[in-house]
Amino acid sequence: MSGTSHRRRQGDTPYQRDRRVFSAVQARVDALGSEIANHEARAEHHLDLACWHLAEADDLARTRFDLVAGMARIERRLVKGQAVGARSRSSGRAAA
Repeated sequence: MSGTSHRRRQGDTPYQRDRRVFSAVQARVDALGSEIANHEARAEHHLDLACWHLAEADDLARTRFDLVAGMARIERRLVKGQAVGARSRSSGRAAA
């Protein structure tokens, strides 16, 4: 601060000081308002992304469930086929 502006501010009236302080506080309040809006917008964007990822995970979980259910049906046929094959082999041996 230069000496002249310091001297001039020393001569400020309480009203002038209050106006200067008020203006500085108002500028900070405005800046914080912009910063808050920015964070809210970013949060909304991240929420949208999170919802999309959760929907994708849900779709993949359904697909995995369907595949596991299909595997269970195939496994039952395989087990049934092994049992039939084992019976055929044991009855064939007994006949021989």
